[in-house]
Amino acid sequence: GAMRAAGLLAPLFGAKSPRGYDVSRLEKLAAKCDDTILRFASLFETAELAMQAAQTLRLANKQQARIAAALTPSVPIENADIRAALYFDDVATLRDQAHLALADGGNDAAKADFWHQLLQQLEDYEKPVFPLSGATLKQAGIAEGPAVGKLLKKLENWWVAHDFPPLAALQDELHAQIEKQSS
Repeated sequence: GAMRAAGLLAPLFGAKSPRGYDVSRLEKLAAKCDDTILRFASLFETAELAMQAAQTLRLANKQQARIAAALTPSVPIENADIRAALYFDDVATLRDQAHLALADGGNDAAKADFWHQLLQQLEDYEKPVFPLSGATLKQAGIAEGPAVGKLLKKLENWWVAHDFPPLAALQDELHAQIEKQSS
């Protein structure tokens, strides 16, 4: 708090936060996590401000990318299916986002339970392997080109939305999509 009160953080980081730096979030996070990059990220309210400071401090590109990802959830995962978030997002990023959300505090027990549940699931998560490939679609009669990638992405999204059904169900959906395209 003393550095913030003295106004020393802005010159140090080269970024001026309109609301100041979130030292209280840093303090809460520091009590539970000794990850220096995550602690640094916790000071900032936006990824943009954190990136300005990270560039001023000349942090490595990999560290900057991690900070940006931690402060920029790709999906509003508090309202989304955890399994879908786990599939589409990097496990380390989700762990960082969960630690930051828990450090944000608040009195919302349901949100805290969500983040604790997510951290628990991250411990032994193994990402399912999407069983189709471009070659599979070509064998099914899809002409080579951008249509293969588009259909593959559509099928992958369907597969995740339907909670990773077995290959037979995915193949049925593939044939349904092919019939849809040919009619």
